[in-house]
Amino acid sequence: MTSDADYLRHERRIATDETDSIIARWTWGRQILLDNERMSPTGKSLRHGVADNLIAKATRRGHKLSRQEIERRLQAGRTYPTMVQIREALTNFESWDALARAGFPPVDRPDGEADFDPRSDTEAAAGNARQGRRLLASIGVGQQSFDLWPEDRFGDDSPLAEMAKYVEEQAAITARFAARDDRLLNHFQLLLDAADGDLTVTWGAAEELLQNGDPS
Repeated sequence: MTSDADYLRHERRIATDETDSIIARWTWGRQILLDNERMSPTGKSLRHGVADNLIAKATRRGHKLSRQEIERRLQAGRTYPTMVQIREALTNFESWDALARAGFPPVDRPDGEADFDPRSDTEAAAGNARQGRRLLASIGVGQQSFDLWPEDRFGDDSPLAEMAKYVEEQAAITARFAARDDRLLNHFQLLLDAADGDLTVTWGAAEELLQNGDPS
């Protein structure tokens, strides 16, 4: 699994050299796009809390990172999936800001060129295995616990403390709905008793019977 330290290494590289920093930003984008612990299942956005965590850790190390910058890196990673494409894009732009302001214009992909994957073989294999388990669970095969935890909020590296908070939140919501259901059922029973069990009686008529008479 890609660690926070891996992303911080990219930040150090970005801060060191302007030319190399463009490739480093793009590499960061490619890496997190392949990080199914930090990307949502749709691949369109980061999971809940990931951006805040990355920004906080970068800031503590003296690096500048913002949500806008994260979105730029993701866009670059999507637009230029291969190393050839990002290097071709850089022939027309001298800086990262210039490339971003231009909206990351597309570059033709060379035939047969594989997507750039900055992960180690071990990380890639582990990531693919986790994704495979989720896909199997989604079609009813294998481990089912993935159905219980929102994938945009939890991943394999989520601490149990965060999961405990979620359990408490869900239990509170369930309790509120259960209490409402009890009130609903009790009121309906009063209406039904007032109407002597006649289900053809309208709500308004039943309410009037309830207010004006003793259902017993």
